[in-house]
Amino acid sequence: MLRHKYAKIVLLLGILAGAVITYYISQDPKPVVIFKGDTTYYIPGKNNRCDWIAYVAEDVTNAPSSFTEVHIGVPSAQKGGSIRAVLQIHDDTAMLSYTLSNREQSLPVVMTASLKGVSFPVQDIRFRWLDSTLLTVPLFSSKERCLRRNEKETP
Repeated sequence: MLRHKYAKIVLLLGILAGAVITYYISQDPKPVVIFKGDTTYYIPGKNNRCDWIAYVAEDVTNAPSSFTEVHIGVPSAQKGGSIRAVLQIHDDTAMLSYTLSNREQSLPVVMTASLKGVSFPVQDIRFRWLDSTLLTVPLFSSKERCLRRNEKETP
């Protein structure tokens, strides 16, 4: 009788352990935050003063269909608002798309940046248009980093 009782307990514990293991295996991994929301990035502009900013509104993760709105502009000089852009992730590539005109017929500019070897959330990154080295938009996590980077590049 005692042997039969232990067999039931072992069987129930085995079923419970199997259910717990199956539950943990079936869970999706938590998405990694690539760009942290409510973050301001600095962009070198005229005379490399880093007055341009890009404000990322919400978190962008590696989950499919994760994107956010980005506002690009010079707050001290712009009275009419900012350039609205969309930031999204696809595989190991970040995409930043925006239009330079408010007309609906204008085509968007799509810039890409590689995320290979970048730590998350992103601190500094360089977006390129058609993999060009001439048409780039670097984003820095702080104005000091932006100014320091520009001092290194100035001959």
